[in-house]
Amino acid sequence: MTQALRVLAARNPLVATAAVGGLLWWCHRHGYLTRDNWRRRLSQVGGVAKPLLELTQAGMTEHQALSDSLLVVKPPAYPTSEQLAARYLARCGSALTPGELRDALARRGHTISAAQLKRAMLAHSAFVRGPGDLWTVGRPVLT
Repeated sequence: MTQALRVLAARNPLVATAAVGGLLWWCHRHGYLTRDNWRRRLSQVGGVAKPLLELTQAGMTEHQALSDSLLVVKPPAYPTSEQLAARYLARCGSALTPGELRDALARRGHTISAAQLKRAMLAHSAFVRGPGDLWTVGRPVLT
């Protein structure tokens, strides 16, 4: 509706000006444009808006409290030695000694000592140690 009125006013600016002028004159004659009437209406608007502003403030305070209580945990930017070892062992599909795993990871640009890999694999339950100090990820499949 308002879009149609805008288009009509843009096409007929003289008629639109006359209509707005007539409406303002009628409002003035009936006392709608007096200073006291404006003050009374604005105070009524302020009275209605005050509970809404208080409700908005309470909502914003609650939102801030909830946001502050959230704990953001960011993953490490670089994979840990356990993650690198697990990924490589899972992809290669064979059991490797810590030295072989160190060499394989070094070929991919990751410098980790065999002792560090062994400590990490001993500490993590996902790694399974086999005979001959061969390590795999998960349980070996029995056939």
